[in-house]
Amino acid sequence: MRERMAEKLKLSSLEFQSLSGLVESIGLPKEKLCTYCWDGKE
Repeated sequence: MRERMAEKLKLSSLEFQSLSGLVESIGLPKEKLCTYCWDGKE
């Protein structure tokens, strides 16, 4: 089902990003980002 949804939306995948992957892709230290929604830490 996920693959069909991705096809319909013309996306390569519908996989979820990890917190470490998100921080790495932004390029800032984790301490400079609000990650409360991910890990509950302010």
